[in-house]
Amino acid sequence: MSEQKPLNRQANKARPRAEAYLLAAQEALQKQLAIPKSAEAEIRTDDERKTLELAQSRIELRELEKKYDEGHALFDTRKEYAGKLFWLIVSWLSAVIILIAMAGFRAWGFSLSDSVLIAFITSTTVSVLGLFIVAAKWLFPSDKSTHD
Repeated sequence: MSEQKPLNRQANKARPRAEAYLLAAQEALQKQLAIPKSAEAEIRTDDERKTLELAQSRIELRELEKKYDEGHALFDTRKEYAGKLFWLIVSWLSAVIILIAMAGFRAWGFSLSDSVLIAFITSTTVSVLGLFIVAAKWLFPSDKSTHD
C-alpha cells in the first residue's frame, strides 16, 4: 500500500499540469478555428438579411395570391352577371317590342295614346341604355387601379 501513495501523489501533481496543457491546447485549437468577431457579425447580419428577404418575399407572395384570388372571384361574378344582364335586357326589349306591336296593330283591342307610347319608348330606351352602360363599366372597368 505504501507504493500506491507515491504514485497517487505523482498523479495528483501531474494532473494540474495535464489539465493546464489540455486547456491550452483547446484554446489554441479554438483560436485557429475561431471566426473573427467582425466576420461573426457579418455572417449574423447576412443571415438576418436573408431571413428578412425571405419573410418579405413570403408576404409579397401572400399579397399576390390574395389579389389573384380576389380577381378570380370577381371575374367569376362578372361572368355570371353578364349573362343575367344580357337576358334581362333581351327580355325587356322583347316586352317593349311586343307591347308596341300590340298597340300598333290594336291586337285584342289593346291601344295606347301617342303621348303614352312615346313616353313608354323613350323611358324604356333610356333605362335599357343606362343599365347597359352601368353593366359595361362594371364588367370592363377603365380605371387602372382595379387592374393592379
